[in-house]
Amino acid sequence: MSQAERLKKVINSLLETPHSFAMGIKLPTAATIYDILKGKRQISRAVLRKIKEAYPELNTEWLLTGEGEVYLWKRGFPEAETLKEKEEKYGNDCSLCNEQTTPCTPCI
Repeated sequence: MSQAERLKKVINSLLETPHSFAMGIKLPTAATIYDILKGKRQISRAVLRKIKEAYPELNTEWLLTGEGEVYLWKRGFPEAETLKEKEEKYGNDCSLCNEQTTPCTPCI
């Protein structure tokens, strides 16, 4: 899976559009996100830093390389403990996006 595919998976799991995701991570325009999704560019350190600030539960190593889990709470990341508790409470069936994976943000 490419960076573009992984970023698309994250955006979809958050029930965002590329534009709303770009605004959420405080990019001035959505062009950078669209370029990444089209495979025209890789995720830069600056964009990665903005993603990490907006979504600390997201495993940026996975986003860049595909290694590890999508979300850090699966590794026991303490800052995301409340998300882990919600995952345990609601299970792995996402009622909004119908994925049999970790629930998307609105579902938890």
